[in-house]
Amino acid sequence: MSGLFTLSGTKDEVWNKLADLPSGDMVTAVYNYFNKNYGGSDTLTQWIKDEYYYDVTGSGKEKALNRLSSLNLA
Repeated sequence: MSGLFTLSGTKDEVWNKLADLPSGDMVTAVYNYFNKNYGGSDTLTQWIKDEYYYDVTGSGKEKALNRLSSLNLA
């Protein structure tokens, strides 16, 4: 799933929203939903890592990956 998903600023906004979800259960639910419906052979974590068009001045990608990692969602 690497490549261009949507505009880079939009992705950063979505990743920030994922990272800022109030509970780990909510993040896990998003992770499981994505993997079941869109992941194919990749996980949400891998998809985020593989995205190469993103706002390098934003912190969304790093925040989302850190949140997923803290919940052991690889």
